[in-house]
Amino acid sequence: MRRALQQSVNVCAVKLLSQVGVNYSADLMEKYGVTSVSENDLNLAALGLGGMATGISPLEMASAYSTFVNDGVHIEPTIYTKVTNRNGDSILEASPAETQVLDAGVAWIMRDLLRTVVSEGIGYPAAISGTTVGGKTGTTDRNDNIWFCGFTPKYSAALWIGNDYNLNLSSNSYAASTMWGKIMRQVENALGGSYSERPSNVVQVKIDTKSGLLATDESGSDVRNEYFTSGTEPTEEDTVHKTVEVCAESGYLATPSCPEVKSKSGIMRPYEPSKSVGDIKRELPHYYCNLHNPDPDTYPAEPGKSVTIVEVPPVLPPEENEDQPATDPDNPNPDGDNPSGDPGTDPTPPDEGGDQTGTEPAGWPSYNID
Repeated sequence: MRRALQQSVNVCAVKLLSQVGVNYSADLMEKYGVTSVSENDLNLAALGLGGMATGISPLEMASAYSTFVNDGVHIEPTIYTKVTNRNGDSILEASPAETQVLDAGVAWIMRDLLRTVVSEGIGYPAAISGTTVGGKTGTTDRNDNIWFCGFTPKYSAALWIGNDYNLNLSSNSYAASTMWGKIMRQVENALGGSYSERPSNVVQVKIDTKSGLLATDESGSDVRNEYFTSGTEPTEEDTVHKTVEVCAESGYLATPSCPEVKSKSGIMRPYEPSKSVGDIKRELPHYYCNLHNPDPDTYPAEPGKSVTIVEVPPVLPPEENEDQPATDPDNPNPDGDNPSGDPGTDPTPPDEGGDQTGTEPAGWPSYNID
């Protein structure tokens, strides 16, 4: 999700919305202070991509984004704090409604995700030297509405560029984030303030960036520290990084019929990724060798590839050495050899009552038999 926000990979937002449901999302938007949600917006395109039927105001967007800085509390926007008379007496004071929208830990994580959109993602033109900025870009598919909504420790602001006739614009969200940064740099005290500390219910875990699971030694450089609210962090280890046997000729997963195989390390997602993904060269094959395949049902080959059926070579028993006589377990040293060189018992015992005296060469017993 962090990477998707940084690079505005909107399909991830749609998938997440499909999991939580449009009704839940619409209810949450109302808590953020968005008043323009209608029945026509209860679909993935409107809530997942921002294609609202009647749009949304920059004021409500700025108000919603302030929730991430206020530890999950949404404060109703107001144009004044208080009104005093000429003597300094307060005659009118605002009391905006406050709504707890998010757990403080969730708000802190969301703020950190949006921070990296500016520090590591496509929202970098909004960066302000001397303070930490968070935010998100937005561009319609016809390029007739461009946005940047963001915050500093003390301010939140939303910038929209468009027109009443939905004419195509000559730029994209790069222009919006650039302008947002220029405006905020001129706001008094924009560089001041600080964000709240990380809540106690937020834990840091070292994860594998390809699987989202706990990193292992095979994860290599695909490791990052990520934040979770306590109890939601992954507990299983990465299964995407693997070392497999592939056919040296075809490059596909080896079958028992492949005459020559080699080991190959890489990543194997639980789905076939698009050929355009940046790390596609590291993707391991998902199908078995089509050149030496004993059974395509057991070893599926890539669809569209012609398959050559090759029987599995029989496993031959080890050849016996005919020149080496079999060893008698009752007589392991038939030739009388004694490799240890120590005196031992002759394998051929003397006749009973025989004279066992005589000269014995060192290291080997001898018998004088009458």
